[in-house]
Amino acid sequence: PAVTEPDPPPQPSEVFKNYIIGLRVSGVFQGENARALLNGKMYHLGDMLDPVRKIEFYKIDPEAKQLIFRDDTGAIVSRHY
Repeated sequence: PAVTEPDPPPQPSEVFKNYIIGLRVSGVFQGENARALLNGKMYHLGDMLDPVRKIEFYKIDPEAKQLIFRDDTGAIVSRHY
């Protein structure tokens, strides 16, 4: 049978992109208990940054120095740190 590629994530909204651009990143802590200090508040992976827009702190990519965020549509926005 043919292997179908999963659909790529949807494009992020301008609101989502602007929210991430506006974040103040004060610290990133990698390792087993990865977390980041964003806008003066500590967030762990999986935490909701904005419950209204359902923006989640999804992952840290230490090699690319990126924080990765996802919304409820599955769209992803990354931010360099």
